[in-house]
Amino acid sequence: MTKIIISIDDGAYDGYKNIFPLLKKYNLPATFSIIPEYIDSEKEFKGIPVKPMTWNEINEIASCGLIEIANHSYDHTNEMESIIRGRTEINRHLGLNSDECMGFASPESKLSEAEINTKKTSLFNMGCSYVRTGLRIKTFRTLRSFARKAARVIHFRWFYVFAYHDSLLDETDRCILYSVPVMKDTTVREIKALIRYSERRDRNLILLFHRVLKSVEEIHKENWYWDYRKFETLLQFLKKEEDSGKVIVAKTCELRSS
Repeated sequence: MTKIIISIDDGAYDGYKNIFPLLKKYNLPATFSIIPEYIDSEKEFKGIPVKPMTWNEINEIASCGLIEIANHSYDHTNEMESIIRGRTEINRHLGLNSDECMGFASPESKLSEAEINTKKTSLFNMGCSYVRTGLRIKTFRTLRSFARKAARVIHFRWFYVFAYHDSLLDETDRCILYSVPVMKDTTVREIKALIRYSERRDRNLILLFHRVLKSVEEIHKENWYWDYRKFETLLQFLKKEEDSGKVIVAKTCELRSS
């Protein structure tokens, strides 16, 4: 059955204030990929102009059973030293054992499949269960790029499906996982169309979010922010699809048991 993953990057405070309560309200799991150097910091971190969660808040999220905590590197880079340190810091703050598997989300989704394969031995020797990166484009690269740009203006849902369907996952995608970014202009209708396309083809889908903010909150209109009302509408839809037996809303780590 199709699995849909809600993946939240960085560890900003709105993850605790806005996203986590909605996930609990609808009893839906998700994956939070966090940057340890950003957590508990008191100043703007590498272009993230919002305060982060605290380690106490992350521990609360992790202990509820719905949320998978993944490594987003220590300082939001793809260097092995940062990846290893990020994992070590998460282990220390959450009281995890070093032999427990943990996923890694590539910062800015910059790691290509070739680069991941180069690092694969080191990554999986340190207990990395998967690497989640960005888009996968198998064919029609130029057309898909055009479709992504067109969808942001026209919001024709089939442009959106055409642009992103190469990033859908099947049973062969176990260690390198691809995701679809949800940006400011993405509509609920477009995401629903991609989910239904996934259902028809029995493919899995990772939806990547960064911030979810209410309209009264600062920088609500920045490109990587999604509207709180749209996020709740999407969760309501996913809950309905799950209750109807059409999808399973899952954590990223559960894709490896497909």
